[in-house]
Amino acid sequence: MVNAAVPRVMIVEDDPGIAFLERETFERAGFEVKEFALGQPALECIARCESPALLVLDYLLPDMTGAYIVTDLGDRIPALPVVMVTGYPDPAVAEQVRAAGVRDYISKDVDLKFLDQMLEAAQAAIASDPEPPS
Repeated sequence: MVNAAVPRVMIVEDDPGIAFLERETFERAGFEVKEFALGQPALECIARCESPALLVLDYLLPDMTGAYIVTDLGDRIPALPVVMVTGYPDPAVAEQVRAAGVRDYISKDVDLKFLDQMLEAAQAAIASDPEPPS
């Protein structure tokens, strides 16, 4: 049974080590986490009315880009907050995905400071969203 008071975060990240760190960061902060390594299963899950309070999205996935996911979801669920976390920072991509509705674009770093940035961005995005998707 899902506790409605606990925000659900969906992580879409193909690197198992990074996905583990992201999941642990959110779970320690009290979030419920659902995790995917590919974009298509995540999109299918969201289509089944399992929308999270927040989507944490890698930019470069084996089956599609994060930009594709953001565009697809923007057409169907424009209010879904998205934080993009990427190992391939590119100012042009950052501008493109922000224009498509991404709340924050965070670069993965070797000292793992991005995890704190990701959590702060997620909490701010959820707090600013008056009514999370159901």
